[in-house]
Amino acid sequence: MNIGSFTINKRVISLNTTALKIEDKTCNGRDDDARISGLSFSNLPEGAALSEGTDYTLSTRYASAESGEWDVAVTVTLTNKNYTLEDENCTVKGKILPKAVELIVSAKDTVYTGLPYSESNLTCSGTSAPTYRYYADSNGTQSNQLDGAPINAGTYWVEAYAPKRAARLPQPRKRFGFILKKRRCVFALRIKP
Repeated sequence: MNIGSFTINKRVISLNTTALKIEDKTCNGRDDDARISGLSFSNLPEGAALSEGTDYTLSTRYASAESGEWDVAVTVTLTNKNYTLEDENCTVKGKILPKAVELIVSAKDTVYTGLPYSESNLTCSGTSAPTYRYYADSNGTQSNQLDGAPINAGTYWVEAYAPKRAARLPQPRKRFGFILKKRRCVFALRIKP
């Protein structure tokens, strides 16, 4: 009797990243939750397709968790034993958008002292170091911006802005910040004569 043996070798496939897209996400402090679409494989047999969870697993990692545009490392691990992946890793660009913060401002009425209105009369939740802009009042509506805090008796408006925080990066030309979106919170305040 003559017995022969043979081997069916695994098919070598590769990642096709031409249509690979990373969905923009809002900053949440995580660097491992990129949502991708368009991942496909080259050199599959005609009519064959691979499914995430069944044939492969996927992991992603942004270069930073701060807001900005970053490289995103995509790693694919095959679980289907009929294939070998030529390169399990690829890098694509992804954006992390700044997170908006709602500021809530309250302003206390005060009595004329001859000094500028004190920021100690203002409270602002949603940020630790807001900046303020003051406006004149015109018949109950916000009017012209003032150069600073008002001094004279009258009714005024105040807006609070959250500061920008810059991330520390080794290359100064590529400074990206976690920018808290500026949201106006307007309250009227009166300085009593």
